[in-house]
Amino acid sequence: MMAGNSPVRPYIAVAVARENTQQDIAKEVLAGIEEEGIPCKLQSSTSANTVKLAYSCAQQSPLGVGIAIGYSGDVVVHYQRLHEEEPLFYLGPREGETNSWRRMGSHGARLVKGIPFKKNSVNTYGGGSHG
Repeated sequence: MMAGNSPVRPYIAVAVARENTQQDIAKEVLAGIEEEGIPCKLQSSTSANTVKLAYSCAQQSPLGVGIAIGYSGDVVVHYQRLHEEEPLFYLGPREGETNSWRRMGSHGARLVKGIPFKKNSVNTYGGGSHG
């Protein structure tokens, strides 16, 4: 993939709603991605629907993986080949702890690498209106 004359660097797109209040979660998600050696690009967003935001990130990412952190602290990992309403992983608002947030980043990176997800995985998305 080329942008102008230079190749586009592959990355996982990560979006954070109200970045200033979710920095602790974002820090751990980004650390999980970094530990797996996959580059990422961070952006802020005003979107209120975390699932749709993660899907949009997956569509933007040259690697097809997007992660979003919502206003309430929910974290969603999405893949471009899935239906918009059915993300791969969903972690509810302020659910879990530091390791759970880091694991979400790791899951996104491991999806890119094509290797198994880490044990103690968070729940896959069960439907309903998370946003």
